[in-house]
Amino acid sequence: FVPEARTLSDCLRDTASPAAREGLLAAVGVAIQRCHEGGLVHRDLNAKNIIARALGDGIDVRVVDLDGAELGARLTTGQRLAQLRRLGRSLYKEGVMPARLGPAEFEGFVDRALERPLSARRRAWFRLSFGAALAWHSLWWPSRSR
Repeated sequence: FVPEARTLSDCLRDTASPAAREGLLAAVGVAIQRCHEGGLVHRDLNAKNIIARALGDGIDVRVVDLDGAELGARLTTGQRLAQLRRLGRSLYKEGVMPARLGPAEFEGFVDRALERPLSARRRAWFRLSFGAALAWHSLWWPSRSR
């Protein structure tokens, strides 16, 4: 339990300012980056398993629900992208994306979470695989995609 903490999806829904959203996504990117650097594979990284709260002048972000997580070696870029794709799908299913978070913002978040921009080839593959996942979800959960 973290007092006053809210899920990432709730925070993004209630954050109207692009600058505030940018600050939140930067803090989330750092939290995910630390997990990946430490070798944490979450298995259920989604918008409800990331919580945030204001803390002084900053944002305290925590990744929760670690019962299915595994610790190992530092994650590869491919493993990191799979985790971020899963998070993106959950934002879509929660109705946060694209209503409150555009694809370009999400790609910027992915670059920050990876500590570097994706190569053109990896970016094209990420867009294709992420787009296919969103299309699949919109077919099976059409009411959530509107």
